[in-house]
Formats: sequence, structure tokens, C-alpha cells
Amino acid sequence: MSSSQSKQQQGQPRHPAFTHWPTIKIFMPPQGRFSPSADEWCFTYCNQSVTGRIHGTPPECSTICIRKVFPHEVQNILSFKRHSNVQMEKDKDGNMKAKYPLPLEGQAAHVPRILGGKKVATANVEDSSPEKKPVPFPPNLDPKNPDTRFWNTGYYLFSSSNVYGTLEHLSSMHLDVSKLAARQTRREKTKQEWLEYQDWLERVGGVDNLPELEEGIWKEGLQGEAGEEAKKYWGHKQPPRLPPPNYLDGSALVPLSPASAFQLSEKIDKLLAPSKRALELFSQDVSSGTFTKFGHRIWEKSLTDEPAQLAMRSWEKLCDAWKKAGENSGGDDDNSRRR
Repeated sequence: MSSSQSKQQQGQPRHPAFTHWPTIKIFMPPQGRFSPSADEWCFTYCNQSVTGRIHGTPPECSTICIRKVFPHEVQNILSFKRHSNVQMEKDKDGNMKAKYPLPLEGQAAHVPRILGGKKVATANVEDSSPEKKPVPFPPNLDPKNPDTRFWNTGYYLFSSSNVYGTLEHLSSMHLDVSKLAARQTRREKTKQEWLEYQDWLERVGGVDNLPELEEGIWKEGLQGEAGEEAKKYWGHKQPPRLPPPNYLDGSALVPLSPASAFQLSEKIDKLLAPSKRALELFSQDVSSGTFTKFGHRIWEKSLTDEPAQLAMRSWEKLCDAWKKAGENSGGDDDNSRRR
């Protein structure tokens, strides 16, 4: 019996001291690019009508999002994040910042003027020709363009009243700024290729002539510049598909920086200046007792016979006007009968 008890005691592991006491565990979540905290918050509201469902029209959607861009998304941080294959520049603090262009809804040409937008002269992508060489960036996203806007650290506000703009934004929430810029560049290049393909179809006679062109390419072999231009839409490279619906109507992306907030507050102050002046005059009249004096005078006059006399005179003048109107209408009827 004693031997069995000694074996059990030897088999049980010895725990450290105070292991059975209640403890407090402190968990520190990772920071920076590995942080699980949210960096964007969205509110979306959509509705559809009965007639819209019958006719197949898109629903009406409104979306508002606030996104926070952290320093590691646009800056080089030692032993943490380094941006490559992108143009860099120094910011106000002397740090190297990557120039990732904002999406098209954040460029000046698509932002309302009250939020800092302006008209920007861009190249016409529809004016394509066989001799035109493809550009590395669309005009609105070219880093060398002085009117191009880029991502910076801070908060951004996205708003859209378009269902396609809502879907486009929600489908891109899994991308960082570098992947978002690359995706936008690829999409704009695809759109440009589609416009060039449509222009080529118009020059060759439309879709009806495609079977003849295909037969000439594979059997007879078209020679010259026209043949080389036609061959690039067959084989391994297929014609580009139709671009997605226009999602820029009613969509905007603006930074919530102190400077932009100050500019917006200035414009709001100018808009509300007349109302502010009217309220100031009203408050002065109230504080000076003008309305109180006016109320006392009304009460004093109401105790006299002047309101009754005013009402009687108004009623007499109204009856006289009715009588004159009746006499004039009767005279016109007599004249018409005589004629």
C-alpha cells in the first residue's frame, strides 16, 4: 500500500508556486500592418421600388465611408515596410512618401467644387489611331501630372449615390493603396484598349465584316499595316470586354484634413453670412426691448375702438370693390349682347 502511494506521488508533476492562484493576462494586439483593428467604417442604405423591379432598373443606394490611412501604407518605415516600384517624394516632415494615385473618384476632375474639385484638361482617350503608342498611365493617374492627387496619411471620406459606385467601393475594401492604384491603372488601360477596339471596328465596317477579316487572316494572310492591326485582336489576345458601368456619377473621395475642413468651413460661413446677420439683428432687437414695446403698443391699441373701425373700413372698401366689379361685368355682358 505504501509502495503504490509513493509511485502515485512520483508520477504527479510538480507545479510551480502560486499556479492555483487567479492571474491576470495582458494581451497586446499587434500594431501597424498586422493590426486587427478596423481602419474603415461604412454605412450603406439601398431601396428598390415596385416599378423599378418590374422594369429592371438598378436600386437607389447611398454610401458613406470613413477610412484611415496609416503611415506604413504610404511611407517607408525602417525594418517594417518598404515601398518599391513606385515614385517617391519627400513630405513636409522630410520622410520619403510613395506617390500612389487616388482612384478616379478622388481626382480633382470628379470631386465637387465645394470640396476642392476643379476642371482638369485631360487627353481624349477616344482619339485613338494605329500609330498611337500605349501610355504607361491614364491621364488622370499619371504621377508626373501636376493635377494628379495621391494618398496621404490621415482620414478620407467616401460618398456615393450610385449603386455601381457602392459595389465598386465595397469590392475594393480588401486592397491596400498600392494594390488599389495598380487595379485602377489596369482598369483604365482595359478601357482604353476597348475604345481603340471600337474605333477599329468602325473603320473596318462594323461587326458584320469580322467573319471576312478572320478568314483573310487565317487563310490568305492580310499583309501590310491593316493586317497587323487586325491580327492583334485574334489569337492569344482576345478583344477587350465591355468596361464596367459608370460608377463615377455621384461618387467622391476627399481627404478629411484640417486644411480641407478649414476651406469647407470658410465656404459655409460665406453661404450663411446673410442668415447670421439677420439673427444678429433679431437678437439686438430682442435685447433692446423693441419687440416688448411693440407688443405693449399692440395690447394698448386692442383695448381701443381703432381695431373695430379699421375692420369696418376694410369691409366697406371690400364691398365697394365687389359692387364695382359686378357693375363692370354687367356692362360688358350688355355690350356683347348688343353686338
